[in-house]
Amino acid sequence: MKSIYFFIAALLLISVNSFAQTGRDVHGTIIDSTKATLPGSSIKLLTGKDSVSTITDSKGAFVFNGVKATQISLVIQSIGYEPKRIRLTFDNTNNPVFLKPIILKPSTTMLNGVTITEAIPVKIKEDTVEFNAAAFKVRDGAPVEDLIKKIPGADVDKDGNMTFRGKSVTKVRVNGKDFFGGDLKTATQNLPADAVQNVQMVNDYGDQANMTGIKTGDPETILNINIKPSRNHGYFGQASAGGGHDLIPTKDGIGGGARYIAQANLFNFNDAQQIAVLGNLNNTNTNLFNGGGPGGRQGGGGGPPGGNSNQTGISINRSIGFNYRDSWGKKITVYGSYSFSDKSTNTISSTIQNNISLVNPSTNSQNSVKDDETKFHRLNFNLEWKPDTINYLKVSPSYTYTGLNTDQTGSNLLTNESATVSNYSFKSLSNSSAPNYGINALYNHRFNGHGRNFSINIGTGRSTSRAYQNPVYTNIGTAINAPLDQFINTNSHTDTIGTSLSYIEPLARRSYLEVNYNFRRSYTTADKQTDTLVTNSTQINNYPLLSNNYNFTFITNRFGLNYRFVEKKYNYVLGVTAQPSVLKGYSVTTGMPTNSTAFNVSPNAHFIYNFSRSQSFSANYSGSSNQPSFSQLQPVTDFSSASYPITGNPELKPEYNNRVDFRYNNFSFETGNIFFSNLSYTATSNKIVSNTVTYPVNYPLNSKLAGTIETQYLNTSGYSALQGFFVFNKPWEKRKYNLF
Repeated sequence: MKSIYFFIAALLLISVNSFAQTGRDVHGTIIDSTKATLPGSSIKLLTGKDSVSTITDSKGAFVFNGVKATQISLVIQSIGYEPKRIRLTFDNTNNPVFLKPIILKPSTTMLNGVTITEAIPVKIKEDTVEFNAAAFKVRDGAPVEDLIKKIPGADVDKDGNMTFRGKSVTKVRVNGKDFFGGDLKTATQNLPADAVQNVQMVNDYGDQANMTGIKTGDPETILNINIKPSRNHGYFGQASAGGGHDLIPTKDGIGGGARYIAQANLFNFNDAQQIAVLGNLNNTNTNLFNGGGPGGRQGGGGGPPGGNSNQTGISINRSIGFNYRDSWGKKITVYGSYSFSDKSTNTISSTIQNNISLVNPSTNSQNSVKDDETKFHRLNFNLEWKPDTINYLKVSPSYTYTGLNTDQTGSNLLTNESATVSNYSFKSLSNSSAPNYGINALYNHRFNGHGRNFSINIGTGRSTSRAYQNPVYTNIGTAINAPLDQFINTNSHTDTIGTSLSYIEPLARRSYLEVNYNFRRSYTTADKQTDTLVTNSTQINNYPLLSNNYNFTFITNRFGLNYRFVEKKYNYVLGVTAQPSVLKGYSVTTGMPTNSTAFNVSPNAHFIYNFSRSQSFSANYSGSSNQPSFSQLQPVTDFSSASYPITGNPELKPEYNNRVDFRYNNFSFETGNIFFSNLSYTATSNKIVSNTVTYPVNYPLNSKLAGTIETQYLNTSGYSALQGFFVFNKPWEKRKYNLF
């Protein structure tokens, strides 16, 4: 019996000793002087020569488990706050310890001697997601584009086009201002990643919304790149050159051609002053600037409508650009850029397309050789004037010019199940120019500090297009419906003027009422003159069925009433919009009028809830109208591609879109996990769609369309689109490994 008592006593002694070695849990919370929690703060626990570190969670809380020592020190650090060190003494028990909230004071100077062992990769604030560049490692000398490729939710394709959470990124800014007119690839492919402090993905509702706080409509996604303060002074840049040779399999063995690239960039940043000069010469299809590529439909049997419009082929690119930003005194900020590119492109293509039709399926085979010469100029300037704290004026003129010369030759064979529909060769010469210019002005006035506000935005501009085409067809044993030799001259321009007014009246300390009005008028006139050269004759006959002198006007008036409520963690906008629109047009050639009106009423809603600095939810509902284009309206047939004619529809109505969008962002300070998601739904009334009609070879009603595949345009109902996107990222070993 005594042995049993001895065994029980030994077990109790072992249990007590084991418990004594377990230690206590130490809990705490980090806050600032306003009692706001500070997630992501770094806490180091020191016991003699040993130490252990952790960071606070989304509520600013932390815990150290199993602390055995009775005397410890805590060192607390948080970006933007003065570091703090405290000493603590505990009793000999293992009872958990709950510390009083530890208050940090804001830092008025740069922190010295603070070592951050792991950068916080993500910060979330309403419509902005910020990524710390230090958390995403890239090779030395890498451009910003390589950094963005590692950001969760961002995707960059082979041409440098960027999406974030499934939505296209449309513009870039550096330190909050447009860089090279917002040209995305110019910044991401030339700015060095090691000069970047952070990149921000911003849902931007426009300058007027940013001034008033009333956010309605569908935002565009903008990339903002913030430069490190240490790199915001002095010169930096780089130059590179390279060469090589293609190895391309051919029927005679291995062929190819020499490839070369030379580029240089120079940046001079001095606080508010920024100067950048970029240059590039290559034949590797690398474009320094967006824009200026071959656009629109070219004649001479060009590819079927709806094909891939991205430029292919081998290009020789010559580009240079200059960007400038500075402060002229304390009240004026200016920024703008000029860029020029000269591009020569040779494209050899072979296409086989199956045209699916229950009535008349067919196969189209086309081979072509095309040379394009493109020149592109872009000039933009911005002046911001802040004479005092209540007035703001921004004036932004802009100008672009695109010139294109094309020389194309090729052959086209269209067959169906029983016979050859058409077989011909073609050659085409064409040239076009498109000078566009405009100016926009935004003025904002705050009446007092309570939120009463008035703003007006006025813009006007003209876009012009002059084009000449000469498609020539040669039959190979079959008839062809299009004229064999066409001279197509098109001169068109669109004049646009618009204004947007907004007045905000505060109702209470946190609520506001906005009344707004938007007017837009665009007038388009286009004169398309098509002449044909009769075979074996010098006589030029005018074909009125292929020519057209057409003009149309699109006018919208939008009236809105919005209520905004702002709280610390959330804010929302609720409103309603009424938009009457009028589309009027007239064809001088055919005498056919276009006259349609619409009246749409839709609610506006914008809601944001910030759970913390690392977690937010937002919802947005908006409505907008789109007018049909000139090519969709003009009531004549375009035979510049013989097998694929296009006929406009003057009876088209503007389409109207209702869109709802939900976004949820979450970042865990404890684990580093990142989760982004969004879901959007769009319902469109009077959706403008393409209607493809396949005609049999012996079509009796119109011999010109026999054997062709014609594209028409119609309005349709019942169109909707649903899109969903999410990304999850889990890091290990201080982001050395990541699972996307």
